[in-house]
Amino acid sequence: MSDLKVYPYFTNDLFIIIFAIQFTTFTLILHRELSVPFPSAREAEVVYQVLRVDEEPPRSEVTKNLTLNNNILEVSFSGKEPKKVRVALTSFSDNLLLVTETIKKFGPPEPTYSHYGANN
Repeated sequence: MSDLKVYPYFTNDLFIIIFAIQFTTFTLILHRELSVPFPSAREAEVVYQVLRVDEEPPRSEVTKNLTLNNNILEVSFSGKEPKKVRVALTSFSDNLLLVTETIKKFGPPEPTYSHYGANN
């Protein structure tokens, strides 16, 4: 959006009109949200733990925010360029599909898990 301003300028024999254009810039932020329900809170937690470590690269200029709400994984993407947001969404969808297919193949995760070998 721009504003056009006209400034008349007078000299002895000459009348000159000076045009000045003032540009107002604004930034459009594209924001998309997804909610992915899972059969159990434990499955949602496993998917959240797997996907949260995969941050968006800084050059993508897209921010991804993952939130876990009981058995629902909530994801939001924000960015200035639609193409980069689309690429981030596609990449996330591919990773989400891989994790959910792995859970389907090997069965639901244990109710609790300890990294030290003893399930609680």
